Amino acid sequence: MTFPNEDAAQHNGQIIECSWDAKHESWTYMRERRDKATPNAWHVYEKVLQSIKDDITPGHLVEYIKKAIEGNDIYAKAKDKLLHG
Repeated sequence: MTFPNEDAAQHNGQIIECSWDAKHESWTYMRERRDKATPNAWHVYEKVLQSIKDDITPGHLVEYIKKAIEGNDIYAKAKDKLLHG
């Protein structure tokens, strides 16, 4: 956990927002979250970290959606109807 230009001790007991620094494999402080009364549950943290590590790109999503559409009879029938009337 890094706090650029910040003293980590001043954030003791605060809810903060961080970003993942993949190069250094650590969290970096972004800001205090005064709009939140309670922090996220531990399982939320674990899921967010796993999502980051999965490194899903927009290209991955587009390919996944294309394959889902191509393999779905509803879309195939609609496409066929559009192309062949």
